[in-house]
Amino acid sequence: MVPRGPEYDYVEKPSMALLEELGWTPVDAFHETLGAQGTIGRDSQHDVVLTQVTLAGEQADSADVLTYRDGELVKFQTAGDTALLERVFGST
Repeated sequence: MVPRGPEYDYVEKPSMALLEELGWTPVDAFHETLGAQGTIGRDSQHDVVLTQVTLAGEQADSADVLTYRDGELVKFQTAGDTALLERVFGST
């Protein structure tokens, strides 16, 4: 499978070019090899992304877990500050 389509052409490819212009070394890991000597050195296709969310002037931490199989996102889980969301958006 070759990466193609509008998302690759209009988002991923230009983003990698911009990161390279900014001095980063982007890696297209579409055909990733896992393991310590692999493409980017990770052992599995599970990524944890830790972020800070700011809503209505308040900050909270958030964690997203992305699971990939054969280059496709197959599962997305998120954990965040539900109390902050309820304060900003209300509860049901």
